Amino acid sequence: MSKVGESTTGTGENSGGTDVSSLILDRITALHQDVSRQISEINTKNKELNDSIQTFKDEIRVNLGNIRTDIKKIDKETTALRRENEFLKKKLSELQASLSENVQFTSYNKIRISNVPLQLNVDIEELILRISKIINFEFQKEKIQDFYRPKMINENFKPPILFNFIRIVDKKEFLNCYRRYIKNKNKLTFDKIMGNEETSEVHTSEIFISEHMSPNLYKLFRTLREYKFQGTLKYVWFINNRIWVRKDDGTPSLLIKSKDDFHKFLAVTPSLTIHDYSDDEEIETDKSEGSRTSVTRKRLRRAPNQLRLRPFLQERATTQEEKGKK
Repeated sequence: MSKVGESTTGTGENSGGTDVSSLILDRITALHQDVSRQISEINTKNKELNDSIQTFKDEIRVNLGNIRTDIKKIDKETTALRRENEFLKKKLSELQASLSENVQFTSYNKIRISNVPLQLNVDIEELILRISKIINFEFQKEKIQDFYRPKMINENFKPPILFNFIRIVDKKEFLNCYRRYIKNKNKLTFDKIMGNEETSEVHTSEIFISEHMSPNLYKLFRTLREYKFQGTLKYVWFINNRIWVRKDDGTPSLLIKSKDDFHKFLAVTPSLTIHDYSDDEEIETDKSEGSRTSVTRKRLRRAPNQLRLRPFLQERATTQEEKGKK
């Protein structure tokens, strides 16, 4: 009895152990299958992701190529626009300089007498006649086209007397006579002009004669004088309606029409108009503009006529002179 019972009990224990093992194995198998399935899904998703990334990489590569092409194209266009802009700026500067020169020749081609007292009612024509006698200029009424004195705007500023000749040659001769006069350290004072008639201490101050400048040229002239005071230039002068500079003794004289011309001059650019001088005409900065440089008798060679208005004005002046003779 006891053996049979023992045998039955052992068989049951073996059967139970087998069932547990089977359950564990089934569970492990199920987990393995589940993990395998998840790994398979992940691999599938990874493949899809890799495909998408590769597609994006191809698109990016193509787009980058297009962008590089566009950048090169834009860079070329920008370079062309920059060159065109520089060209237009240069042409604008030349146009402004030409316009300023035309304005100077047409509206400001006059002689300026500065520092004349306001207290006395001076006859302008008589004043010009007396000055002409002092500086040894042959004065004739027919030579003068117009003369006047602007109204006083600022009480601290004496308006100048302005007049112009019909012929440019007479204007040059008048100025040269004045320059020769002051070259000998003579002072032109109001009491000397009027022959000590109706004068006082106020009228013993010096009177200056110079070429009249347009506002644009005067502004440029003052800027150049500042460079002169700084030592960048040695000579700055205004003659025959043009501004000239000279860096030092023995260097060529350069025509300055605009600030761009002066910047080129500072950069030692040889594109400026350069003229040599002979020994017939004086070169100086007008004394009335504050220069005290020594005077060198020189003559400017004629440059090619760049203004179409000048021949017209000269022809007109000659016609008026012929009419006056008739």
